[in-house]
Amino acid sequence: MRRVTRLTMAAAAGGALALGLVAGVSASPALAQPGPGPTVCLVADPGGFDDWGLNSSMLAGAVEASRQLQVELITADPGDVAGIAQVVDAWASSGQCELIIGSGFISGGAMEASVGEFPDQRFAGIDYEFQEAGDTVSVHFRVDQGAFLAGYVAAAASSTGIVGVYGGAPYPSVTDFMNGYTLGVEYFNTTTGSSVQVLGWDVESQEGLFSNDFANPELGFELAEDLFAQGADTVFPVAGGTSLGSYNAAVARKSAGDEVRIVYPDADPFELFDRDQARVLLTSAEKAFDVATYHVIASLVDGSWAAGTVDEDLASGGVDIAPFHRTNNQVPGFVRPSLLQVRAGILDGTISTLP
Repeated sequence: MRRVTRLTMAAAAGGALALGLVAGVSASPALAQPGPGPTVCLVADPGGFDDWGLNSSMLAGAVEASRQLQVELITADPGDVAGIAQVVDAWASSGQCELIIGSGFISGGAMEASVGEFPDQRFAGIDYEFQEAGDTVSVHFRVDQGAFLAGYVAAAASSTGIVGVYGGAPYPSVTDFMNGYTLGVEYFNTTTGSSVQVLGWDVESQEGLFSNDFANPELGFELAEDLFAQGADTVFPVAGGTSLGSYNAAVARKSAGDEVRIVYPDADPFELFDRDQARVLLTSAEKAFDVATYHVIASLVDGSWAAGTVDEDLASGGVDIAPFHRTNNQVPGFVRPSLLQVRAGILDGTISTLP
């Protein structure tokens, strides 16, 4: 069922629709003057706005922008690819949206036809690079930076001296995670004299283990089981919905008495699991869709909008790692101050997170 909702600043501020504030983001006083602002239209991918993932995070950033920047927000939750394309085409045809935003390759791909047909319409793809020429902003997440931190933590927490990783497919958006994670492990080895091994990815050859499926939890379970059987005590699955199966494999191993962990991609799923299940979640290499969405809308409001590719990174708050939550006692004490130094090195460019 297609759901289209109009959110004004007043409605968003009322609390019923707000999904939480965007950490570390604030508007300048000049942007918070009362009065009508631009209309921004936001479309969900088939996962919907209640997915506890990229869509709900994107909506949270847009709601915060509507509250702080006097933006009128229109949202649509079409439910499938054809519906996304129809909604976006209708928005672009009507001219009612100063900016149309979608996220990921499903929504982004569905928007491409409208980008070509309406070259003067502004579009933003969060975690999507537009192929059609137009007045578009493609938001690219430097996931290698967050994954580097996660790899450093995984190596520090490992008792077997082996960690694992696999991807959904050899796309740059996937292999950037795998490269950053592996280089984070290697950096830990270099700086501590350790020799933690990474299964599933080779930085030099750019070859490794792939599920070739982003929606197969059963396969994710099998791949994680294989890596655990080879001695890995931490697995980083970069495979969308397939990753959940790897989480379940870790929970099963933990129940049997094995000390295993999962690093999760994209978002922190901690709230989705009970206390026992959460004991296998070491951290998450996060993409902050809320922050990226807020930044894109802010550029429209303050006049800094410029077509092209925009990087969201550690400096902008667009990527990071999640708290350790219930695996806090599995992370050695020296890791926290060390991470501050690693983070500083990434920010000043002295530490490379890509080969």
